[in-house]
Amino acid sequence: NDNDLVLERIVDVPPELVFKAWTTPKHLMPWFCPKPYKTVACEIDLRPGGEARLTWEQHGTSLVRVEKVEPPHCFSFRWARGMNAVPGEGNSTLVEFSLSAEGERTRLRVVESGFPALDGTFSANASGQVLAGADLPGRGTTADSNVALFTGTSPDTTLLDRALNDL
Repeated sequence: NDNDLVLERIVDVPPELVFKAWTTPKHLMPWFCPKPYKTVACEIDLRPGGEARLTWEQHGTSLVRVEKVEPPHCFSFRWARGMNAVPGEGNSTLVEFSLSAEGERTRLRVVESGFPALDGTFSANASGQVLAGADLPGRGTTADSNVALFTGTSPDTTLLDRALNDL
């Protein structure tokens, strides 16, 4: 779909470690927020229908509903627009992570979809999504930096690398 945001990268660790970095609060918190922001709390009920809460010092709490969990190959969730919003029709996007082994490395594919179905909150709250394109309306520095974490164009890339090395 032309409206989906897609990112595919090779990561120099096995899928099990990448999966842990995305689904374990203590491993997600240190890197899932670009500088100068800080993740101060994270809870993940890692089962379909489970809830996750990510709290950022500067922005408040974002709610997520887990959709699919197939360790270590697949993880997906609905990410709500706006702080403290419960993910539902018209206010959330679907984020899907696919992990496949390539020797000792991992092919990570992340797809964020559902933008056309969002209600009028899109342009006002778009900066809170996992993937972001600077060419889309409402994108802020937080989301742009999250993309940079995966593309290797940010100094914050070392945060993800460190989290993976600590697993």
